[in-house]
Order: sequence, then structure tokens, then C-alpha cells
Amino acid sequence: MSIFGSQALSTDQSNRIEKVRAYFTMTLTALDEMVPDGKEKGIMVTKLEEACMWAVKGISREEEMVKEIEK
Repeated sequence: MSIFGSQALSTDQSNRIEKVRAYFTMTLTALDEMVPDGKEKGIMVTKLEEACMWAVKGISREEEMVKEIEK
């Protein structure tokens, strides 16, 4: 297993990743309107970006992880 490698995504994975990104975009848009500008908002945005990244990584690596578990 290579943490730096890449592999082709299935159609299902691509669709789920697009949904995840859309949900995070909707969440950020809603929160952006409610939370005043400042340090806390900047951290909020960063943490949402991180959460989105990990969700996408989890989806994109799921087949690789299943293969590793089956060994």
C-alpha cells in the first residue's frame, strides 16, 4: 500500500466525492453568512477544508484499504 500513490476511481467513488464536496460547499456557504469574520472563522474554514480532504481521501482509498484488510 502506498500512501502517496494514486489509483483510478470508480464511477461510484467519483459520484460520492462530488456529493461530499457539494455538502461541504453548502455548509461553508451557510456558516459564512452566520459567523463574523475573524480568527475563529478562519480556523473554521481550515477545519472544514481538512474534513473534506479526509472524507475524499477515505473514499478514494477504500478499495485499497479493503484489499489490505483481506490479506
